[in-house]
Amino acid sequence: MKKYRGSVSLFAAMIFLIIVSLITTTILSARIEGARVMVRTAASMATDSLLSCYNSELFSEFGILLFDGTMGSENTDWDKMASEITKYMSYNIETDKGLSFTGNTDLYGIELSGVSVDELITAVDAGGLLWFNEAVDYEKYAKPVDLAAEYLGLESADEQAQAVNKINDGITSCSEVILDITDSVKSIVEMVDGIECSAGIDFDDIRSTGKDYVKKFITTEMSPENVGVNNSSIYRHMTYESISGYLLLEQARNYYDAGELNKAGECLSEIKKTAEGVSECEKEVVNMIGNISDSQKLLDAGIDTLDTYISSQSDIIDDEILSGILEDSGKIKNYKQDISQQICDIELFDSIIQNDSVLLDRIIKVIDEINLSAGSDEVVNNFNTIEECMEKYSLDELTVNYEHLGKSTEDTGILDTVRAFLDNGVVGLVMPSDRTISLKNIYKEKELASASCNLDEQDKYGYEGVIDATGKKIVYSEYVMDHFYSFTDNGNDRALDYEAEYILSGKKTDCENLSEAVLKLAALRSGPNMLCIMSDSEKKDEAYALASALVGFTGVDAAVRIVQYAIMYLWSYAEGLSDVKILLKGGKVPLKKTKDTWNLSLDNLMSCHIGETEGSDKGLDYESYLKFMIFLEKNGKKSAYTMDLAELRMKQKGDDGFRLRNYVYGIGITASYRLNGLNYSFTCQDVCKY
Repeated sequence: MKKYRGSVSLFAAMIFLIIVSLITTTILSARIEGARVMVRTAASMATDSLLSCYNSELFSEFGILLFDGTMGSENTDWDKMASEITKYMSYNIETDKGLSFTGNTDLYGIELSGVSVDELITAVDAGGLLWFNEAVDYEKYAKPVDLAAEYLGLESADEQAQAVNKINDGITSCSEVILDITDSVKSIVEMVDGIECSAGIDFDDIRSTGKDYVKKFITTEMSPENVGVNNSSIYRHMTYESISGYLLLEQARNYYDAGELNKAGECLSEIKKTAEGVSECEKEVVNMIGNISDSQKLLDAGIDTLDTYISSQSDIIDDEILSGILEDSGKIKNYKQDISQQICDIELFDSIIQNDSVLLDRIIKVIDEINLSAGSDEVVNNFNTIEECMEKYSLDELTVNYEHLGKSTEDTGILDTVRAFLDNGVVGLVMPSDRTISLKNIYKEKELASASCNLDEQDKYGYEGVIDATGKKIVYSEYVMDHFYSFTDNGNDRALDYEAEYILSGKKTDCENLSEAVLKLAALRSGPNMLCIMSDSEKKDEAYALASALVGFTGVDAAVRIVQYAIMYLWSYAEGLSDVKILLKGGKVPLKKTKDTWNLSLDNLMSCHIGETEGSDKGLDYESYLKFMIFLEKNGKKSAYTMDLAELRMKQKGDDGFRLRNYVYGIGITASYRLNGLNYSFTCQDVCKY
C-alpha cells in the first residue's frame, strides 16, 4: 500500500486559505468603495435636487440662481434642508424602487444614518462678490458684445484727468501753505509797524492795531529813515503812539542831575514799561518767524514731491500741458524771493529783532537794578549802560514795501462764495426745467442685504470668471443698466426712481443719490475740463488776470499763480456741472472738451450763473457716464447695493419676507452611513454650488 505524506495537503490548505482571504478582502474593499461612490453620488444628486428648487421669479428678473434656505420658515432652516437631503439620498440609495424590473438587488447593504448641513454659502457672503460673479456670468452670455473700447477710452481719459487733478491738488495744498505764510508775513508787519494790513491797507483810512508793536520804542531821533518807513501816511500813524526812549533817558539824566529823583524814576519807569511791552511783541514776532520757517521747510518738501510726480506723468499728460505746469510750478518755487522783494525780508527781520530783543531785556534789567539814591558814579554808569544799549538798538532796516500791501479793489471772498455756490444745492443747478426731483426713499427698510454683507470680506471662495477683472467690471456695469432704471428713464413704479444712482452711492433717498451722482459726474468731468483750460492760453490768461485782481496787490507772484489754479479748478468744476445739466436733459457731452464745445464763461462763473446750454450731437450720454462711474466703484460695494434693489423689487412682487441673506448659493453636507454586517460607520462629505 502506497503512503503519502500529510505535509503536502497541509501546504495546499494554507495556500487555499490565503487565496480565500485575499478574495474576500478584495470583495469587501470593492463593496466599501462602491458604497462610498454610491453615497457620494446620492449626496451630489440630493443637493442638486435641493438647489434645483431655485427661485424662478428671482432668476426671471435678475438672472441669478438662488435657493430659498428658509423653506417656509422665518429664517434659514438648516434642519429642514438636512431632512430634505436625507429624503433625496434615501430614495437614491434604495435599490427597490417598486418597479417591475427592480427587486432585492442591493449589493452594498447601505444604511443611511443621517445627514447634517455643515456650511451654507448665501448670496451676501464674500462681501457681495458672489452676486457680482453670478451677474457677470449671466450678462456675458445674455449680451455678448464688445464693450471694452468705450470703457477703456473713458478710463484712459480719466487717467490723464486724474493725473492733472492730483497735480492741481498738490498745487492747492502748496497754495494753502503759501497763503498762510503770506498772511503770517502781513501779521508780522502789523506787529512791527502797528498798522492794520491783514486785509490790505486802505491808505485813505489807515488804522492802528491798538496793540504794542516793535517800532513803538524808538531809541534815535524820530524820522522816516531811522524807523525804516518810506510812506509818510504810515509814518504819521505809526509814530503817533511811539515812545522816544532816547528823549526819556535824557530827561531822566536831567532830573537826576537836578536832584529830582522821583521825576527821574518816572522817566525810567516809562522806558521800562514800553520796553517790556515791545520785548514781548518782539518775542512773539521771533516765534512767528520760526513757525514760518517750519512751514517753508514743509512747503519746499511738498514742492519737490510735486515736481517728482509731475515729471513721472510725462507718458500720460500731453507735452504742451506738462510744460505749462512745470513753468507754473517753477514760478511758485520763487515764493520766498517774491515775499522778500515785494513785502519784507523775513530772515533779516529775524536777525535784527532777535538782537534788539536782547538789548531790550538788558535795558529792563538795568532799570530794575538802578538805585537813584546810590552814589552818583554808579547811577551814571547805569545811565551809560542804557544809552549804549539804545545806540545798538536798530529799526532802520526793518523796512516794509507798502506798495504791495494796499487793499484789493476786488472782493477777495468771491472765490469762497463761488465755491459755496457750487457745493450747495447742485441738483437744483442742473435739474432740467421740465423735471422734478423724486421724493422716494427707503428709510423704512432696516435690514437690506447691504447691512448683512461684509464689504471688507475677501473672496475666500476663489471665484474666477472666464474674463479678466476689467472685463468683469465692464459687463457688470452693463448688467446694472439693463436691469435697473436711472434718472433719464423718467420714473417708474419701483421703490426708488433712480436705481442705478443708488447702486453708485447707496443713499436712502432718490434726492441724495442723484446729488451724489451729480457731484461725482461733475468731478469726473472736471478733469477733462481742466485739461482743456490748461491747453487754452486765453482761458489761462483770464484766470491769471482775475487772480491778479484778487491777490496781485501782495506782489507775490506765487500767490497769484496758486489763486489762478484755484480759479481754473473752480471753472473746470463749474463747467462739469454745466455738462451734467446737458446730460440730464438727455444730451451728449464729448469726452474731450475744446474751445468750440466749452459752455461756461468766467464772468458767468463769478456771477454764480450756470445758464442753459445745448449739448453736442457727438459724445456720451448720461447713462454712458453713469455706467463708467459704476465701473470705477468697488465690486463688493456695488453688488451689495444691487442686492438691496433686488430685495425691494421681490417684496413689491408680493414676497414680503424676501431676504437675500436667507438665499443659498452653495451647500456643504456630511452624510453618515453603515454597511450591513460591519460594525463601524462611514462618512461622506459633499459641497454643491450653482
